Amino acid sequence: VRFNWNRRCHGAAVNTPYRPGFRVADMDWERGFSSESAMIGEKEMEEFRSEKSVTVGKSPEEIEKLVVDESLSEVERTCLLISTGQDVQRVCVISHIPDLFRSDFTACHSQVLPKLECLLRSASAEVHVAASEAFATVIQKQLVEEYVFSSSLLPTVLTFIHDKDSTIASAWQETLVISLPYLSKDVIRKEVLCLVVTKGLLSQSVSSKKTSCKIVGRVSTKFEPFWVKRELLPLATTLCQDIDQDVRACMCCELYPLAEALGKDLASSLILPEVLELANDEECVVRTVAVETLAEVVPLLTHPEDLVPLLQKLYMEALQREDSFLPVMSKLLGKLCYLLKDVMSDEEKLWFLTCYQKMCLLSSQKGRCASAGGSGLRALSTLSLGPPHEAKMESECRRMCAYNFPAMLLFIGQEAFDEQLSTSFASLASDCDPLVRKTVASCFHEVVKLLDKSCLKVSSHYQNLLKDNSSEVLIGLIDHLPQVVEAFANASSDTKQPGLLELLPSIMACEQRTSAMTQWRLHAQLLSCLSYLAPLLPSDTLYSKIVPVLLKHVNRNCVLPVRLASGRSLCVCLRYLRKTEQREDVCGHIIDLAHVHNSPSRNRIFFIEMCHFLLDIFSRNFFKEHFYEPLLSLAQDPIVNVRLKLCGVLPQLKATLKLPGDRTLLQLLEQTVRRLISQEKDPDTVHAIRNAVLELDRTEVAMEMLSRRTFMEADFTDQRKEEEERQLALQEEREGGNGGKRIVPPKGSPCTTRSLKRASVGLGKKAPSPGVPHKTSLQLSSPSSPASSHKHSAAKLRTGIAPVVSSRKNVTLPLTPVSILGEKGGERASPESNSPEQSPVRSHAKTQSAKPVRHKSGHLPTAPKQSPGCSPLNQVSSGASCKPHASRLAASRSKEQVNHSPAQVRVQAMRIHKTSSKRT
Repeated sequence: VRFNWNRRCHGAAVNTPYRPGFRVADMDWERGFSSESAMIGEKEMEEFRSEKSVTVGKSPEEIEKLVVDESLSEVERTCLLISTGQDVQRVCVISHIPDLFRSDFTACHSQVLPKLECLLRSASAEVHVAASEAFATVIQKQLVEEYVFSSSLLPTVLTFIHDKDSTIASAWQETLVISLPYLSKDVIRKEVLCLVVTKGLLSQSVSSKKTSCKIVGRVSTKFEPFWVKRELLPLATTLCQDIDQDVRACMCCELYPLAEALGKDLASSLILPEVLELANDEECVVRTVAVETLAEVVPLLTHPEDLVPLLQKLYMEALQREDSFLPVMSKLLGKLCYLLKDVMSDEEKLWFLTCYQKMCLLSSQKGRCASAGGSGLRALSTLSLGPPHEAKMESECRRMCAYNFPAMLLFIGQEAFDEQLSTSFASLASDCDPLVRKTVASCFHEVVKLLDKSCLKVSSHYQNLLKDNSSEVLIGLIDHLPQVVEAFANASSDTKQPGLLELLPSIMACEQRTSAMTQWRLHAQLLSCLSYLAPLLPSDTLYSKIVPVLLKHVNRNCVLPVRLASGRSLCVCLRYLRKTEQREDVCGHIIDLAHVHNSPSRNRIFFIEMCHFLLDIFSRNFFKEHFYEPLLSLAQDPIVNVRLKLCGVLPQLKATLKLPGDRTLLQLLEQTVRRLISQEKDPDTVHAIRNAVLELDRTEVAMEMLSRRTFMEADFTDQRKEEEERQLALQEEREGGNGGKRIVPPKGSPCTTRSLKRASVGLGKKAPSPGVPHKTSLQLSSPSSPASSHKHSAAKLRTGIAPVVSSRKNVTLPLTPVSILGEKGGERASPESNSPEQSPVRSHAKTQSAKPVRHKSGHLPTAPKQSPGCSPLNQVSSGASCKPHASRLAASRSKEQVNHSPAQVRVQAMRIHKTSSKRT
């Protein structure tokens, strides 16, 4: 609507001009916008109603022209659109010509190509570009034979490289260059070489001469050295002296293929002088390309030591000039020094090292301060490029020096790091430009790899980079965090220095900063890297420092990738926790996610995801012992998405079972599936459970009596995992466990120690009340019971030792670490104590225990009682430790060890085993 605001809005609101200090409150809004003047008049409203909407799009006639009969084949449709279609349609069908060659070569070659050649004679530049790209794709993917391309497609390419339109000519020239490696020598001699000379004349355009340069480089690798020297080398020399800088730079890029074709002898005498001449060119672009070519040509020279004085001259001139040539020289310094280190003298090495040190400190505040107090770099401040607009170039030079630091370390060796490169590395690691620090962070893993056992010297710099506020620097660090951590751990173990433990606070501080950022991908990557610390850290450090952070993100973080990364790292840390109490506590936290009344549905869905991680990381027995029943209990969850997610993991659960020991668990799985089939009403879940039933039918249950020959790769992997877990349990026994003491995390930590009853209580069972101490007696099952065999395998997995059971009195004899390893701790228990004929019993530490054998003194060891204030719920809510319970437990353990001497335990175990053997 054309509304006259100048006429309608009178007063100060319109007539007041803009002036500094004018405020909106100074305008007379009441007089400027009165109720009468603000209303739209009838005339304007009538004009508004009479306006028509603007038609957008194609008319019916135009749409009719674009319609194509659907019954046509691909080749017929392509021919029709090439002949009568519009340019947009032609471009579309021409771009699909490679697919037609792949599907129907004969029809495309006989019908499409003739029509396309007729079209290209009068087509637009857009169509020519599409056709040239299609031809290049055909020859690159070798969709046609070489002779077919030479006879059918190459003539079209050679025809349009001379077009007056520079866009069309450049497109077809690029296609010709791409197709040269796929053509035979005869075709190149007959069809292409005449174009090389024609396009390389001084009267040709810049694009034509650049095409000639590219053709010389591509063709030279196909012919013999004498032919290249006679036919191509004179033309290459002429193009290197062209008046246009782009042509000289382009020809300089193709000198390396020429040097390869000529060989070492001819390259040193014919190619090297041209490269050195171009390296002294007045144009910076040409000099840049020449130095890059020189670095590639060095391995092909017979006497590379002749280059050292020339390179010294180039670097001296680069430090004096004020152009973009200096960053290029700093980028290639490391490569040139490494290639020429065998032919350099000590004085020449020291000269290049001093040049590198100057470039590292070029015009940086850190460098100026260092140069003021240094002895060999006092004139460094004179190398500053001065003007403020050159600061970017100087920082780029320092960034290239950081990029070349590993090469310079190889150049001088790790022995000279402290004397020669430590100051430069410290300057680069603390540079004011974040891009320089990012480059240092990205190559830090190479530096520690080269330093080997001396890598702890740069540990302080790594800690400072971990504290950096720039996300770019943290990205460079986290990408290679596992390699750096492993190098520090190996060095600390060899030198007996706490390198990794000193680095851990900086890593956790970095995790806090990344969690506060908005870059959740970086945070998820860092949390994934924490899993690499698990096998390198002590169990107590892992439990008290890393596990609480992972549990916090598992329970509270809202970003799903971050939770998944935390969950997998938590599962890896759980595998390397050596103490049973710590493992049970973390398992209890994971099981808490599956509680219906204590967590939202997203936590229960995430618990199912955690079960996937647990199945991949742990053995089948460990998973069945801790997470099998809690996972199946989710079949009764009131939320549809939880049940839908559960259906996808049911076939994996069946694959973990092994009969006849897991017969009870198989029955539980079958009951769960029947319940889902009979009670489920949601259509998506019904469809998912039907698919799960089909997968369950195809999944076979392993049998324990099968021979080893029938084992699959997954079975051997599971055996390896079981052996690793058994070794961890034995290592815990050798170390004496935790000595009856609880490891109490900091107050308020999510990793608060809880009793094992909380971890073993099922979702359908009720936890003990705070005021009632639970009993520690355990009803032993029959030796022939399937459930008991499953418990026996679980107990054996947790402790690594099968308990000795009397078949007559149905009691279990607890074995202490002394009785297992002998009086000196170095002897292993006899194989009779681990006989498969013994009755399986599942024991829970601190909450459930088997009936002990009565001592000769007639006293029974007293069972520890749980204090009223140490229930699992109180532990989670308050975060306090159960010190009374822990002290009584330690006292009972010490008393039990006093009453049981190692000799008595061994004699009694042998008697029980003999009795059971006779009865068998």
